[in-house]
Amino acid sequence: MTRIDELARSEATAVTRVALSSKYQIVIPEDVRRELHLQPGQEFDVVALDGRLHVLPARRMSDIVGLYPDIDTSFDRDDRLP
Repeated sequence: MTRIDELARSEATAVTRVALSSKYQIVIPEDVRRELHLQPGQEFDVVALDGRLHVLPARRMSDIVGLYPDIDTSFDRDDRLP
């Protein structure tokens, strides 16, 4: 069983193959856009990791603040620089 088959059975609701255009663009299928509530103009972070392309909706700083409430922020980060 391939990783794509595993994803199709567990994490992903569907696997759709898309093509890279001559302008290096990929169209996100309509069912995926609806499921993830994607909007025109929305920004994404694109990462190449372990030979794979990952496209992640960019998060606003306001979405990230408070994500780790127990993290120790009592030190001055510049004190750790060599």
